[in-house]
Amino acid sequence: MKVFISDKLFNVKNITGSNNLLISELIKCKINNGILYFIENVSKKYELFEYLLETDIFNHYYWKEHLKSINQYKIVVISKELLNEELSLYTKNDSIYYYCEKRNINYNDNHYFKKYLYLYDYDIIDNIDKTFFYKIYTFNNVQSGEGNIEFIRFNVKNDGVFNLFYNEKKENIKQKLSIPNDYIVIFIHLYDRDFYDTLDRILLSINELKKYYKIYTIIYWPLDKVITQSISKNDLITENNKYIYKFYKSSVPLDYDLSCFNKNDKFNINFQTSIIYSITNKIDLENALKTYLIDDYKFVTNIDDYELAQNIYMSDIYFPITEEISYLTMLSQYYKTYTIFINDSFNTQEYCIFGDIPLLKSNDYIYSIISNRLKRNLRVDDVKNSIENYIKNKENPFFLYKREFCEYLFG
Repeated sequence: MKVFISDKLFNVKNITGSNNLLISELIKCKINNGILYFIENVSKKYELFEYLLETDIFNHYYWKEHLKSINQYKIVVISKELLNEELSLYTKNDSIYYYCEKRNINYNDNHYFKKYLYLYDYDIIDNIDKTFFYKIYTFNNVQSGEGNIEFIRFNVKNDGVFNLFYNEKKENIKQKLSIPNDYIVIFIHLYDRDFYDTLDRILLSINELKKYYKIYTIIYWPLDKVITQSISKNDLITENNKYIYKFYKSSVPLDYDLSCFNKNDKFNINFQTSIIYSITNKIDLENALKTYLIDDYKFVTNIDDYELAQNIYMSDIYFPITEEISYLTMLSQYYKTYTIFINDSFNTQEYCIFGDIPLLKSNDYIYSIISNRLKRNLRVDDVKNSIENYIKNKENPFFLYKREFCEYLFG
């Protein structure tokens, strides 16, 4: 049996990084020879969809529609404490693959099965790890070495999204999106909910630079999803003389004329659903954009893979607001879009080829209660300098060389 352990329950925003690698490894197993555990703060052990129905309807839909390839595997949501008890049921013939932070690993485990670690972005390898794990996989050369520590690279060409556009930008691509060619287009991608302390520094930087440069900003916060369902009249109920379609815990009223359909006839309906978020936060963000960016911006909330890739492709600068490296951050460099990372992990430093990491210049530190670590504090001047460095040097031979290097690695 192969046991896979993750502390990041897959959703539309985190599926493109190390979780994608986990899925690939899981699929290599036979259905009855693999089990996946997700560590969450729960009081009992859950089957995956039982847990999702209680906590996250949108993610429940996402799993049903987009993760069908692994839905036949046994997938369990469990706490770190209960997981330790669960692992005692396995034997030395089983193997455990950890795709999680080291703080979620029980180092008091004395069982003799083989343990593998896919090193997390900010974790470092120590002597205990070298003894405890049969093999350690790292995505950065800094920590690779002799013995059981192996450097592996993200296989960036295994994802269909790379085929959406040619990696050579067309001159009129901005015009297709009604943006003049003489504008610098900055695309800000908000992966996580906790982005405000980062975003305000970026907005202040852009606001200052707009005094000297033409800048158009696109802010992408994936909140909404247009869903298409194939249904029949048998799937509907009637309330107040209106047809209602029940989508999990929500009700979708239909304004269609259904008189031409028989009870079993199939037809498609489209409706919009939203990821759980705070309406107040969305209003606050919209007010900040109106204040600092005024007119030269677009705020996008609809989740669409093609539109997302298109925005990365046509932009000059891409800001991925996330703590993790992902396929999208490498996609941006495949498209030769200058990528400014807002984290400074070992993995980010490994893969920051055409771009910048402004945090590396900061000597201010803050304590993050979420990650339980000291982290560099992102400063407005550092972000501003990163953006301006690109604007001033985008025709510089050094930058052209970096683009060519991206093409060599990703093209």
